[in-house]
Amino acid sequence: MVSIIIPAYNEEKYIARCLDSVCHQSDDVIVVINGSTDNTFNIAKMYPVKIKVLHEANVSKARNHGASLAKYDTLLFLDADTVLSDCFVSRINTRLGSARSVPIQKNIIFKTWCYTKYLFHKHNIYHGQSGCLIVDKKIFNKVKGYNENLKVREDKTLINHCEKYVPYKVHNETLQLDMRRYEGKILQGAWLWIKIFLTGKRDKYPPVR
Repeated sequence: MVSIIIPAYNEEKYIARCLDSVCHQSDDVIVVINGSTDNTFNIAKMYPVKIKVLHEANVSKARNHGASLAKYDTLLFLDADTVLSDCFVSRINTRLGSARSVPIQKNIIFKTWCYTKYLFHKHNIYHGQSGCLIVDKKIFNKVKGYNENLKVREDKTLINHCEKYVPYKVHNETLQLDMRRYEGKILQGAWLWIKIFLTGKRDKYPPVR
């Protein structure tokens, strides 16, 4: 069984679509509303989920809180603007990993971006997450979860710690990923991540999760 943890920062336009895709796949869905000022909370209340409200917009803290409420041994951290395929949860067969994401927007650049990330993950060039991260709960607790002081690449840091105990593997099922944060600024997004990769600076990513 799998516990699904969804941090939600001002996600009123997207959270229903996400929950529609996950609530029939697990009876332990946890929505952590962190720093929201919109209608996200009221929308989430319409679904059979656990809700935790934090006043700070901190995605790492939100995920850690969600993990502390999880009742199953496998944790699935999911962005609130993603949509899971119907058999995604039942076919999870890894203790650490991500999955192949496809963009919701019909844009060849976004499709190429997502497929390139998938290849990097699949062929062990770079281990990261694309809208989701699957982690064994015991390993997650062993490494003390997400570093709440990081604003960028907090997922990569967690993966690096977890890989000391369990191998990273890409899940075969897919999820749809909303590329809204890159619409009209794909080059700026690419340049931001190149700078992060080269310099290690992690403090200028906007709070969107």
